[in-house]
Amino acid sequence: MTAHRDLKRIIRERQQKTGESYTAARAHVMRVRATLLGCDAAALGTTEPMHVDAIVLKVNQRSARVRLLGEEVQVTFRSRDVWDLVPGHLATLAVEKRWTWRDDAYASGHIADKRIDLPKLGLVPLPLHGGELEDLRAVYEPYHDPDPYAAQWRKLTAKRRPSFERVLALNPNDNQGVRFCWEDVRNGRSWEETQQHEEAARA
Repeated sequence: MTAHRDLKRIIRERQQKTGESYTAARAHVMRVRATLLGCDAAALGTTEPMHVDAIVLKVNQRSARVRLLGEEVQVTFRSRDVWDLVPGHLATLAVEKRWTWRDDAYASGHIADKRIDLPKLGLVPLPLHGGELEDLRAVYEPYHDPDPYAAQWRKLTAKRRPSFERVLALNPNDNQGVRFCWEDVRNGRSWEETQQHEEAARA
């Protein structure tokens, strides 16, 4: 059943139940849907996508379960680019169609924007403390020339470091990309500031 046919069915069911005209029943149904989606009811009659912010709760192959900001209602959002989302993203959704099915709210469209926004998610970043200083040379096997990591090892172990910094010594292959953001973490830069710094460097 298409979204359009589903909408007409819901409107006609209300029309039969209340005795309203089709126009009045449609206006009521659209207002209810606007409330569920946290949108302006006047925008529902337009062809332009409505932009709403939502927290991504779960991502499936072709849809994402999201919660609209300021609402407790969860919506299943269908989009071809939903694979670009991860749980915890704050996403701006361009909603093109809306419908309900068996009392569940659905929407479809595309992802206009995605970002990490800790304040809007209601999260407080944990402080990064390194604990006691450690001499890595006394604990771990060193790298020697001509090993390509020998120079980096000497640099990392030139002074005692907090324990959380040992990740660079333990994982020199760095399959998680730690070394590319480590200086930003140490300097207290936010993720957004790091991205801006990288974009400026590429320009």
